[in-house]
Amino acid sequence: MARGFWWFNVNIGSKFGWDWDDLESKGEEEWIGPFSNLSEKYKNDEVKVDDVVIEYSSSSRKKHIQVPAHITCRKASSERKVIITVKFDQNIEKPVTWNEIKENLVLRESQPVRMRNRGSIFRIGPEEWQELKKLIAKKNPES
Repeated sequence: MARGFWWFNVNIGSKFGWDWDDLESKGEEEWIGPFSNLSEKYKNDEVKVDDVVIEYSSSSRKKHIQVPAHITCRKASSERKVIITVKFDQNIEKPVTWNEIKENLVLRESQPVRMRNRGSIFRIGPEEWQELKKLIAKKNPES
């Protein structure tokens, strides 16, 4: 089965959010999303263990992505929330900004950009994932 690629929005400071720095220091963190937003992806087993996660920090103090991480567990809670455990894989010193994503010829057609990043989770395609990796490598040649 092919590996999936996902964009998770993380609202730092919200009751369901966590910060990338928390994920790095703890190694693993639960991402909690509303069941209604994720229900189709979740019911159809689209979001699965070992999929790649791109975390987008959507606080007012920083709007950028960090990668990569991967899913280690997924479950539904009794509070109509979906809980997905995300494991930290690598630190990115210089993150890719929202403006860089919007201006990129490949990424500007991605689901997060087309939807103006309104939502909790988005699928990104393998070509988009490769383009993000190129942007990250360009900004972080020492990584």
